[in-house]
Amino acid sequence: YNYAEKRAPDTLTLPFVDDFSYEGPYPDPSRWLERDVYINDNYPTNKLSYGVATFDGLNEYGLPYNDNSLNVYGPADTLTSQPINLQGFDAADSVFLSFAYEPKGIGDKPEELDSLILEFRLIDTVWQQIWASPGSDSAIANPQFQRVLIHITNPFYFNDAFQFRFRNMATITGNNDHWHLDYVYLDKDRSITDTLIRDLTVLNPVSNFLKNYTSMPWSHFNNNPSEADDNVLLSYRNNNVSPRNMKFSLEVTGNLSQSAIFDTSQSFFPFPPFSEFSKDYLTSFFIPFASAPVNDDSVIITLKSTCDFFTTDITMENDTVYQDVEFLNYFAYDDGTAERAYGVEGQGLKKFAYMFKLNHPDTLRAVQFHFSQINQNLSLNEFTLMVWGAIDLDNDGEGEDTLYVEERTPFQYLPMRNGFALYVLDTPLLIQDSFYIGWQQLITENVQLGLDLNNIATQHMFYYSSGTWKSSLVEGAPMLRPVVGKKLRLSTGTEDDEWAGRKFLLFPNPAGDFIELKHQGGAQQIHIYDMQGRLVKRLIHYSGRIDISDLRAGLYCIRAGVKSRFVTLKFIKQ
Repeated sequence: YNYAEKRAPDTLTLPFVDDFSYEGPYPDPSRWLERDVYINDNYPTNKLSYGVATFDGLNEYGLPYNDNSLNVYGPADTLTSQPINLQGFDAADSVFLSFAYEPKGIGDKPEELDSLILEFRLIDTVWQQIWASPGSDSAIANPQFQRVLIHITNPFYFNDAFQFRFRNMATITGNNDHWHLDYVYLDKDRSITDTLIRDLTVLNPVSNFLKNYTSMPWSHFNNNPSEADDNVLLSYRNNNVSPRNMKFSLEVTGNLSQSAIFDTSQSFFPFPPFSEFSKDYLTSFFIPFASAPVNDDSVIITLKSTCDFFTTDITMENDTVYQDVEFLNYFAYDDGTAERAYGVEGQGLKKFAYMFKLNHPDTLRAVQFHFSQINQNLSLNEFTLMVWGAIDLDNDGEGEDTLYVEERTPFQYLPMRNGFALYVLDTPLLIQDSFYIGWQQLITENVQLGLDLNNIATQHMFYYSSGTWKSSLVEGAPMLRPVVGKKLRLSTGTEDDEWAGRKFLLFPNPAGDFIELKHQGGAQQIHIYDMQGRLVKRLIHYSGRIDISDLRAGLYCIRAGVKSRFVTLKFIKQ
């Protein structure tokens, strides 16, 4: 699925289907106008398929709609369909709109004052509310996706530019009050009993095969079998009312080899209706410990899960899902999405320490923080960045082995979803084994470090309060990452300028809202960095037109690669 090459015609025709199973973070512009909602697979529980659109209190840049006050309530995200041609239809054609929604998931619950709203456009800018659901404690006691089916009968809607939109009312000072939308489906010849979702789908991406981290440098993984989980898990769901015979497959590729590392398929039948099916494979089948490069910290292994498509299914986009396992120049316990935030608050000196373990000596060059704004803007405040070789967990009086202190470090909220601010150490540190990164707090407020709730790193989390270090009890993975390596690079890989000149073409430059990156084989990986070395956009399995309308004006580096060959090009965003 190529997000950037999807462009809407003047008017869409029926059927209109979107189950948000593509790579986000933005909605498909061929189907939707705004970019406010967050396309992801991290927030929902009891999913119906891979991918949802999440409504919250953040704008398209991942920043609050209002960051000047506390607990401000008001309109938040909007998701408006492109114009759809309903000219010539009438009530007898049984045109229905259906969708599924879930409040909260693993995010923040919407309170009674909050709501998810559906509206139809009558004329010009006049919208009519058709449906709404308020937040409530009862709705989230047993979170499930609820299905809604709406019969379109008003003759005002049967025109050549019909539109519908979803909106939410929320606390607009941060990442709050979550609603998750799935399976939006508009078509004719339906009925009031058409409440089922006729679809066989990949339910989850293939599980990450790393045991201790979600991402790490290849040199620390290679030839260390204990870093790999024993198996990976594939999962699927049959949303049909009848059993299905299904063929499913797992393909593993990467820039270690010109051909697939592993490729297999199996059949499963019968697949019972409204049920889920999982299959695991041993990672020893495909992890090439012996033949992989030893010192290359720019390896990406892609796990591709597929299932059969049936002609009666309402969509085939969710029949193929990719999972990328990255081996770059940092360690991570998190998956890159902050469902909530973590910090220590209250009076007195507070510290937080996050433990990491190396498999060979390496140099710590920088630390990445993702600060997730919830209810308060702390950008005018500061903290002390710290690195320890050891902390006094036993309180035996030996004290801390402090390796690095950087005072008066400012908070940075990046204008992008789940962006990481890069803090480069003034003096790189040679680390032999275990170490801790973190901060000393200078304010009483919670620092609101992004917290990934889909991964658990609690055993590596420690906080200092009332004169002693304590083990954290919070479940999740704070989004704090150490950057290591021989040198600090915007990204990593093997440069080949002569090859790049023959293979890649980047235009226009300077650019406006889009750039074109042409390559005869199609770039597999694209990373865009600002001049501070911060990753501002990442695209996988991609070629063609790149949307940069969300980037601020300035100079950027774009790093593109095919297999094991990479090139870094510069462009100016006007």
